[in-house]
Amino acid sequence: MFMDDCLDGTIPTGSRDAEIDKAVEAWHNIAGNTQPLNQFLGMTDLEYAIWAEQPNLLSDIIFARKKNKGICTKNHPNSNPKAIHTDYEVLRTTEDWEYGQMFDDCRCRVCGALFDIAH
Repeated sequence: MFMDDCLDGTIPTGSRDAEIDKAVEAWHNIAGNTQPLNQFLGMTDLEYAIWAEQPNLLSDIIFARKKNKGICTKNHPNSNPKAIHTDYEVLRTTEDWEYGQMFDDCRCRVCGALFDIAH
């Protein structure tokens, strides 16, 4: 998956935009494909929604996943990169049985946004 390849360094930082374009094209070319694009890319729903609206945040999305931080489209003045929730509280932990992952439901203390962090 695209995200896994970015996280493990298989896809270098400078090649990510071209590689995600190739991955999207490959997804379109799979006959009878019923898998959502975000799953094909290895992105959460939120990561995909942010990338679809602001593709320039792709590196921030990957950084957030690597550092297990929440991603946000709002400007957080003390964060680097600016789209990362760094000051947040965990509201509860839940398990997604379909994907076999645990998620923390969080709230950003800066912007108030609710988001999930997979672990």
